Amino acid sequence: MMMVTSFSYSQIGLEAGYNSLKAEVSSSGTTISASDDQFYFGVKYDFDLNNKLFLQPSVLFSEDMYQVPVSLGYRASNAFSLLAGPVLTSLDFDGADGLKESVIGFNLGIQYNITRKIALSFKYAKDLGDRLEEDYTDIGSLKSGTTRLGASYSF
Repeated sequence: MMMVTSFSYSQIGLEAGYNSLKAEVSSSGTTISASDDQFYFGVKYDFDLNNKLFLQPSVLFSEDMYQVPVSLGYRASNAFSLLAGPVLTSLDFDGADGLKESVIGFNLGIQYNITRKIALSFKYAKDLGDRLEEDYTDIGSLKSGTTRLGASYSF
């Protein structure tokens, strides 16, 4: 006998909120940080894997950055979910030499579901790799992280 499994629930939604980008340059034991606060918007798609786990890929845009997180969510309760997974972060460096525009990172977050359609979220993403091209790594390193506080509406 063959069993067929289907996703029990899926929905597309819009997400928007506040985004804080922090970049850190380290060289010769000295670290310099800079931050940029922006608004972001994007689209997400939630689909259930079972009654506790769900997948949430998103595409998020802000003024000089876009992110593509693919989070695995765990429903701790009907209201709260924990999120974690890889994220591709691309920054616009205006063609500066020696910098990687896109880097893979890791995304962690928590989501509070006000209703089945409206949610608030707090997420943090950090680059796993260096944003400096290999020819430039002898002078130091450049990594970035983002903190997002957002709201989403699912259709």
